[in-house]
Amino acid sequence: MDQIYCTVLSKDRLYQGIALYESMMRHIKQFVLYILFVDKESKRIIENMRYENILYSDVSEFENRYPDCRKGDKNIHEYCWMLKPFLIDYLFAAFKDLKRVTYLDADLYFFSSPDVVFFRQMNCSVLLSLHVYPDDYRNSWYPISYGKHNAGFISFKRDKNSKKCLKWWRARCRDWCYARIENGRYGDQGYLNLMPQLFNGVCDITTKGVNIAPWNYSSYQFSLKNKSVYVDNDPLIFFHFSGLRIFNDNKFGFLYEDRQKMIEIVHGVYLRKLKNIVIETKSVDRSFNGYCKLSFPPDCIRIIKLKR
Repeated sequence: MDQIYCTVLSKDRLYQGIALYESMMRHIKQFVLYILFVDKESKRIIENMRYENILYSDVSEFENRYPDCRKGDKNIHEYCWMLKPFLIDYLFAAFKDLKRVTYLDADLYFFSSPDVVFFRQMNCSVLLSLHVYPDDYRNSWYPISYGKHNAGFISFKRDKNSKKCLKWWRARCRDWCYARIENGRYGDQGYLNLMPQLFNGVCDITTKGVNIAPWNYSSYQFSLKNKSVYVDNDPLIFFHFSGLRIFNDNKFGFLYEDRQKMIEIVHGVYLRKLKNIVIETKSVDRSFNGYCKLSFPPDCIRIIKLKR
């Protein structure tokens, strides 16, 4: 095993984490996904599902190795953000033959293989995905507040440059990682802005079709060619379903997307996949509930209901 993917998973992202895994099974020929569970419920479900190509540990074991990565006063999302660089560091230490570790947010969904991303920039030590803001965002407070890069997909190659960069990121996240904008920082993500300035070998991903997301997908034309989804003239590699909330197996919410249309070959495919996963999970453990329990003002969320 020369490379591994990893994610941090909580029960309120379990359904999306399973969707991520199933998209990897469909589009990536050989892979291993390492999951760090932050609660017992999500770990129990994945164990009962008996999936292939998955390795895992839970956060209680993890905190014994890294006493300085405890939750403290962070909420669950902030805690998961903070754990990212610790998890990447752990995997390099645990698997000596690894040449690359790639972190994935649980709300990513692959539509084609990401192998081309690594092949085209194999000399880079760290690969960062850009937000690629459209013009109306680019001239607003978004890039300043949330950064040029997105932390949902970040890849480290084993070399001296990435080792220095990862150590620095881990220390920053340990010291401060909150879901607020403060002194140029935002969660684990704001620190990415500084990586290309401080370390050699840190590159922006140049492959098209990466990290298409709510904040930028209105800039692209989507089409279906030979059963593959394209954005403009390039294959869609993965879509980042940031801001999606699951209320039940038929009701979903998209934050921030009130002015944009749903793309059937992207959003429709993903929502039906989630619906099936919720139903399948119930058949494994009827007591599990990974639904969103928060309420949102109507002007902040777009509700989508699937036909039964």
